[in-house]
Amino acid sequence: FAMKKFQTPGRGPRISIILSIFLGIWGSTMYAVAGWIEDEISSRYCLLFGRIIQGVWTGGQQAVEQAYLSAAVHPSKRVEYTATLSTCA
Repeated sequence: FAMKKFQTPGRGPRISIILSIFLGIWGSTMYAVAGWIEDEISSRYCLLFGRIIQGVWTGGQQAVEQAYLSAAVHPSKRVEYTATLSTCA
């Protein structure tokens, strides 16, 4: 009963996949900007945090894609699409 107010009907994992995309962009931007920072310590921390964010993005991306696939695809086609996605990813 308490969880009902937190569920958004019809959205599925869409917010999670959008968040995953933004994390990827943010981590990649930090990784790229680290080369332009002249202070060596700041550059290293920017590089480190950029790679951490990219790792979280990469690790969570496939799980989010699987969840989105299960919400968007008809049950009779899920095995076929999941196998294709797993092969390409």
